[in-house]
Amino acid sequence: MDELQAENERLKTQDAHVNGLNKVMVNNAQKHLNENERLIELLKLAYRNWLEDPDVAWVELGEKLCDGLCESMGDKDYQEWMQALKGNQ
Repeated sequence: MDELQAENERLKTQDAHVNGLNKVMVNNAQKHLNENERLIELLKLAYRNWLEDPDVAWVELGEKLCDGLCESMGDKDYQEWMQALKGNQ
C-alpha cells in the first residue's frame, strides 16, 4: 500500500510540474502574439506615413517607433543602441 501511495504522490507532483510548464508556455505564446500584433500595427502606421496619410504625423510615428523598439529590445539595449548611433554621427 505504501508503494501505491508513493506512486500516487509522485504522479501528483509530476502533474503539477506539467501544469506549471503548460501555463508558462501559454503565457509565452500570448506574449509573442501580443508583440507581433503590436509590431504589425507599428508597421501599418509607418506605411501610412510613407503613403503621406495626413492623419499620421512624424511625431506620432516617432513615438510609436521608440515605444516599439524599447519594448522589443528592452530599455537597456535600446539605450546602448542609441548611444552607439550618436557615437557614429
